Order: sequence, then C-alpha cells, then structure tokens
Amino acid sequence: MPPAETPSATATATATPAPAPTGSAGPGATPTPAPTPSPPPPLPPGWRRTDAAALTASLALPDGWKLKEDDAQRANWISPDGRYVLGVKRDSTRGSTAQAASIGQLAWYRQSAQSKMYDLTAASRTLDQRGRDAVRLDLDFRWEGERTPSHRIELFVAGTRGQVCQLLADDLHPDKASALDELFETARAQLVIDTP
Repeated sequence: MPPAETPSATATATATPAPAPTGSAGPGATPTPAPTPSPPPPLPPGWRRTDAAALTASLALPDGWKLKEDDAQRANWISPDGRYVLGVKRDSTRGSTAQAASIGQLAWYRQSAQSKMYDLTAASRTLDQRGRDAVRLDLDFRWEGERTPSHRIELFVAGTRGQVCQLLADDLHPDKASALDELFETARAQLVIDTP
C-alpha cells in the first residue's frame, strides 16, 4: 500500500470548483492579510495537541496515535490499530489558494499511473476554516492491487508564503463502520496553521 500522504488517483467524478477565495489579491496587488483566528476550542477528552513545527502547524490527535512520517513537507500519525491516518502537509506545487490547490491535487490523483489510486470518486465543498477560505475533498478509491476500497478526506487552507496547508484523514478499511468523519472534524476544529 502506498504511503497515505502521497496518493493520487483516476477520478470517475469531478470536483465542484470552489468560489474564488475572499481577500485574495490579483496580480500586482497587495494580498489582504489573513484574519486572526480565534483559539481552537477545548480539547475533547482523549485527545492531545501536537505540533508539526517544520510545517508551522499544530493539530490534535487521539491519545495513543504514533508518528508514522515526519519531514519538511508532511507529518502523519497512525491509529493504534493501523486503520486510520491523520496528517498535515505543506505544499506550493498545486496552487497558492485552497481552490487551486484542491483542483490541482485532484487532477494529480486522476493520473492513476503516478498516484496508484483507481476507481476514484470525489466530492468537493467550500468551508470556513477558522476565518479562512478552505476546500474539503471527500475521496473514495482503491489502491493499485487492492480490492478493499479506501476513503480519504482532505482539507486545503491557504497559508503564508504561497503555501497551502492540507489536513488529511484516511480510513484504510471503510468497508466497516467508520469513525473517519468524526476524527477529521475534531482534528479540523483544532487545526492551527502558520504557527510561530
């Protein structure tokens, strides 16, 4: 199975383009500073705050999750049973807005030969992420050589220096009753980007 943070896929559905971000600047214009977000809500019982310092982000994870990968571009944690993955990623290669990055990432996922993701279906919607425009992608697919489907949720939020922060949540066995949406929403509520 490919690493959870580097998949791409062929899509059988298209994402709905998100509206242009508010506060974005056109060519030659001075970008509008991002609003100062309020602090995240209190941590739910059984969760802990974790910093991904190299990515200037912090998030919350359930107790007992272990760091799986950590480098200058991404950090991923895996659940004790190996079923779920939560991660953050910084990227400037797919676009500098949440909309552009989500469209670019989905286009790459559609290239099955590179992404190793097949039978992809995708749904997209815009969200407010603590005062910033964001795009959520819901992906259903199967890895190359696997019969079992996988489910992924990704959040794209524009950060500083033209980089987009992604929050990723994977369920490697979505054929069973899944807690992925709840895990993702709790992690999303706690996500802080562009930390000092």
